[in-house]
Amino acid sequence: MSVFDNISTDSNVQSQGDVLYTGNYTSKTGIYKCLVELAYAHESRGGAKAITVHFRSADGEMTHRETFYYTNKKKQVFYEKDKKKVYLPGYEQMDNLAHICAGVPLTALKDEMRMVKLYDWEAKKEVPKEVPVFPELMGKPVRVGLLLKETNRRKKSGEKYVNTNEKRTFNEVSKLFHPNGLSVAEKAAGNTEAVFIKEWEETYPEDYVYSTYKEVAETAVTSAVEAASAAAAEASAVEDDDLFA
Repeated sequence: MSVFDNISTDSNVQSQGDVLYTGNYTSKTGIYKCLVELAYAHESRGGAKAITVHFRSADGEMTHRETFYYTNKKKQVFYEKDKKKVYLPGYEQMDNLAHICAGVPLTALKDEMRMVKLYDWEAKKEVPKEVPVFPELMGKPVRVGLLLKETNRRKKSGEKYVNTNEKRTFNEVSKLFHPNGLSVAEKAAGNTEAVFIKEWEETYPEDYVYSTYKEVAETAVTSAVEAASAAAAEASAVEDDDLFA
């Protein structure tokens, strides 16, 4: 049985291709030559399927861990946008990673159960857990286009999460490239010149920060939330979109 069983695909779904999006441990925006240290599958409490990937730069100076949701809680790999079906960003990123590292689409990857050390919020430390991992991805080189981003940190108030005036700064994968710099789309088209990676670097210089941070009014709700224990809020926080919760 595969972790990709029972997910919903559609032949009418459109790839978003090579797109420049404008608008913890953090690194500067840039292209990093990395190895995939670990890639494992799991599921959110709401049923959305995800893959968490641990990247490490070839020089060992940068590490980045990110969770990519390749289905929503309905087990679909797509969503509606402008009356068209398009792949979820997490699905497209992981499909690209599969092509780069293993030469196959995401759903053709083989998984196997292994014991790995993962952070446990209750234990507040890394503990051994058995999870499905993807050996075909691990240890393989990939160029990672990372953005430095900032937004409002969210904290729980009752059953909802609200924005606070505390900034959350983090890295997010914007684009994955073959080791030679070609995008997946460029290689699939038979191109031999890496053009898009140059456009990416011109659009996102080292000092680029993608910010969605906005000051929020000091209401009773936000004041009470900000006064709560930050550690407790962090331990229970779910910052994913409701689509995946």
